[in-house]
Amino acid sequence: MRNSAVLVGLSPRLRPAIVVGIWNPEIKRVARLRSGMTRNILSEDLADAIVTTARTATGDSLRSVTYFTRANFEQLYLRDDLEQDADLNDFVGHEWQGYKQTKNAYQESELGDYRFTVRAFSNGYLVRATTERQGVLITTDGLTMQSYEEIAEAIERLLREESGKE
Repeated sequence: MRNSAVLVGLSPRLRPAIVVGIWNPEIKRVARLRSGMTRNILSEDLADAIVTTARTATGDSLRSVTYFTRANFEQLYLRDDLEQDADLNDFVGHEWQGYKQTKNAYQESELGDYRFTVRAFSNGYLVRATTERQGVLITTDGLTMQSYEEIAEAIERLLREESGKE
């Protein structure tokens, strides 16, 4: 069972998404293997919690969710109206490298510690929430900056909790 500590500090509108033992059948996980991807690089509980948190926070604006580590990745969710043709191998590699470069470049910044990245594209947005060992890429249609901040904080909390289990 999931530790209820995940809920501490989570925005009240996100808390209902992470209720132990409740799975929303409307939130479909990607079932097919993609080239270059290994299935099950994370627990089903963590995968479900990540997708449910992202979906609850973004609603119909959620486009995709991809979990990644230094060595591998797994696409957890892809909205039905989108094609599975993105080159996630290059995409994830770039984002992992970008995380390391960004964290190092702004290490001494007066802005404070690096927290997450939001990228804007002509057809959507990407938020990257990452720890030292793992990360999640979430693509969406437009949301408010506060929504991205809440999503990133919730995902980072899930990743940190999972890292503590190792």
